[in-house]
Amino acid sequence: MKRTRAQKGFTLIEILIVVVILAILAAMILPRMIMQTENGYIAEAQQNLGAIRSAMVTTIDSGIYTAWQTIPDTDFDAGTGVAAGIGMKAIASTNWDYVCAAATTNCTATRKGGPTAYNGGTVVLSEAGAFSCTTYTLISASKGCRV
Repeated sequence: MKRTRAQKGFTLIEILIVVVILAILAAMILPRMIMQTENGYIAEAQQNLGAIRSAMVTTIDSGIYTAWQTIPDTDFDAGTGVAAGIGMKAIASTNWDYVCAAATTNCTATRKGGPTAYNGGTVVLSEAGAFSCTTYTLISASKGCRV
């Protein structure tokens, strides 16, 4: 049977079905893509906290300071004082504030800006090298946090 000229192409129902299927797929994928960006920011914080911890441990091992508690509290975004004393410059970051407190022997990264749900969330690295976090989900003390 031959098709006539008017029977070529897709029907409106077929096009609507395809559009609905694409919308469902987009609704499933989009939230995961948004979370991956925040996971990247968390990875940035964990990497910088690891670098700070390494510098502090190296400084203690070399005898400049005797223990973590003897290193004064430091705001690493400022890049002055002790940060320079342990061989570090300011951490160029628009996503986190980094502070180390001698009393708690922890270094904390606090999320600034970003989505409201994560603004103010923290990633903490202890002197022993264990991660903890607020707002985010702790995967493990050694692997750190994720959204």
